[in-house]
Amino acid sequence: MIDRSSIRSLTKSLSVLYVEDDKSVRDATTDLLRRYAGELEVARNGKEALELFKQRKFDVVITDVNMPVMDGIELITVIRTIVPEQIIILTSAYDFSDFLGERKSGAWANFVLKKPIQTDELLNALTEIGQKKTLASQVVLVESNTQPKQSTTAIQSRLDEMEKELALIRQGISTLYQRALALEEELATLRQKTI
Repeated sequence: MIDRSSIRSLTKSLSVLYVEDDKSVRDATTDLLRRYAGELEVARNGKEALELFKQRKFDVVITDVNMPVMDGIELITVIRTIVPEQIIILTSAYDFSDFLGERKSGAWANFVLKKPIQTDELLNALTEIGQKKTLASQVVLVESNTQPKQSTTAIQSRLDEMEKELALIRQGISTLYQRALALEEELATLRQKTI
């Protein structure tokens, strides 16, 4: 059984941006997130979420895929250009791990949760993120006291290389995603013709 008070101690420092167009799903998940996240902002589509994202930094972005105005894939693409290392939890009724493969879905998101979202899966993801945030802050503190700093030129060079590689991966995934949507439409059309 999950110890909810232990989870809260690890997740209460997290700032979360939650994006979902379905009101009933949004309301239920928002209620859960309010109990565990330290700060929570909620948006109904990618465009609203992007406006909130541009105003402040979030530890975690949780977004649906299929939404009006701006879908989750477009939102993630823009977010990754602003903050390449942004932690993202992708939610969808589609099983992206089968569609894209585990490594490729990881290029889009740190976690992929299939809808309906299971409470334990979401809390496990948030707990892991909270643990990493706590550990990272402890490591930074220790390193700042004991290690010489790397040159900013070397760090920037490595960041540039990584950003280029991620851009290529995202472009390929976006192409695959668009192709999958086209195939779904074609399949639906063919099914209609056979009825």
